[in-house]
Amino acid sequence: MESGTLAVLIVLGLIGTLAWPLAVRRGRLAVQRVGLATATGWGLLTLIGTPILALLFAITIIGLPVAVLILAIYAVGILAASVTAACVLGDWLLSSVWSEHRPGPVWLIGAVLVGAVALWLLISIKVIGPILWIVAIASGLGVFGAVLLHGRDPDDGVIEGEAYRVD
Repeated sequence: MESGTLAVLIVLGLIGTLAWPLAVRRGRLAVQRVGLATATGWGLLTLIGTPILALLFAITIIGLPVAVLILAIYAVGILAASVTAACVLGDWLLSSVWSEHRPGPVWLIGAVLVGAVALWLLISIKVIGPILWIVAIASGLGVFGAVLLHGRDPDDGVIEGEAYRVD
């Protein structure tokens, strides 16, 4: 893969995690609840099903604008999903090295940097890189779904305004 992919992952990851640190923490907690394999499965279903849904809308003249809107949101979702996958991967890698998880701004920045580099290295592998890229995007889409379904539980330990709280 090109180095531009790494730069995009890092820049968008830093913007996303620093702008919405609470969402990153909720994503990690939601994936712990449903499991990464389940989230990836739902993300793969979304990755395959969305273009089919857009095609069904595009069959009629009236549904064509809806199909274009679905595909535009789909493109943005794929980009955001790859950044999300890098952030989750980085958070997991840092958590495996340090036993104490500290969800502060330094941790988030480190997770983005470590995750982006690790994902970039994985997708740069010649034969299985494209397959890993698809799995990463599906995982990111699954994390979105997990956050939508499970990310706002009152017992998740996340209090509005305390995204950087050290547990």
